[in-house]
Amino acid sequence: MVAAPAALLAVGGFIWMARRNKQKDAELRDKLDLAEAQMAATAQGFEALAQTLARATQTLTYIGVHAAHAQQRWSDGLGERPAAWARMTEDQKRAYQDFITIAGCQLSVARIPVEAFLSTLDDNLNNLIVGINEVLSHADRTVRQLV
Repeated sequence: MVAAPAALLAVGGFIWMARRNKQKDAELRDKLDLAEAQMAATAQGFEALAQTLARATQTLTYIGVHAAHAQQRWSDGLGERPAAWARMTEDQKRAYQDFITIAGCQLSVARIPVEAFLSTLDDNLNNLIVGINEVLSHADRTVRQLV
């Protein structure tokens, strides 16, 4: 008689624990499904980011090497310092303005919104990719023309 209530209590506890574990498993499965859906949604952005970073690195490397050499040649050609703008030749002024353009290209590539690739979805992501590709293409083309 005494063992019956204890056994009943033990069985009840076991059933309660089993239900609780099933509920926890269902909650964890739901969280896992949500995490997998979020990862799948950002996969395209991650791929685009990887490609964008590779292109940006190429452009920035090109600027770093070639523009630095071109700037050094221009600087050497200026002669004695300080050089007043009014005393520069038209070619020297144009070369200086070219370096300002190159610096603008460098800034536009360096300021690509990396985090946006992972937080933007669907058509907005496609628009972002198209826009960033245009920035990279313009910067690369402009820099290669000027140095």
